Amino acid sequence: FRRVSAIQSTMLRQLLLLSAVASGAAFSLSMRHRAANANLDRRALLHSAVLGAGAVLAAPSVASASGGATAGKYTSIPVAKRRYYGRVKQAVYEWLLLGECVEAADFDNPAYQDFFRDTIALNKGKRKTNCVGDDRQCVVDATYTSRWADMQLSMSLLGNAFRIDASKPPEKIVQVKLARKFFADMEAMRKAAKSKKSEAAQTYYASSKATLEEFLNLVDLPPTDNEMYAAPPATTAAQTVCQGDYCI
Repeated sequence: FRRVSAIQSTMLRQLLLLSAVASGAAFSLSMRHRAANANLDRRALLHSAVLGAGAVLAAPSVASASGGATAGKYTSIPVAKRRYYGRVKQAVYEWLLLGECVEAADFDNPAYQDFFRDTIALNKGKRKTNCVGDDRQCVVDATYTSRWADMQLSMSLLGNAFRIDASKPPEKIVQVKLARKFFADMEAMRKAAKSKKSEAAQTYYASSKATLEEFLNLVDLPPTDNEMYAAPPATTAAQTVCQGDYCI
């Protein structure tokens, strides 16, 4: 009887051991299966990400594409033309009048002097709202600029709008480089005129004219001898375009 019990006990222990081994093997297999599935999921996610990145890289970039700056009527070049054409046209008109004074060595002529004087009102003087005090404390003075300063600003902004590559700094843009060369020639002319060096002033003016012609051509404006500049433009204000409730 004791021998039978001992045998049964031994068999029971072996059965328990086999059960434990089987359970461990099943658990290990389950974990490997889960790990394999996780790896598959990670691979699928990585594959999707690579495909998505490839699609983005393959798509044409608006900033770098040659047509990016000119496509549509609300993008940079059309908007810049509406904003700055009037001011540039007005500046060229007055600059041509200044040129007549330079050719005549008449640097005291109002047409010459007014080009550099602060005669353009940027904003009107007004009284501060709810301000208590006298005019010195409560009235904001009007601010003015010159046609020369406005010409520099509007030419720079218009030229910069013709950027094709968004990664390019302004000083690398051809239109901006031409504008800056024009400004340098004009400042040299102005300095020569102050010193009454008429020949030097005329030379610098001629150089600035050649540069301005290049600039106008590259911003889609006619040359300086065009009848467009025979009279002031109808307006120098920015032109607004609307589509529904959206206006720029």
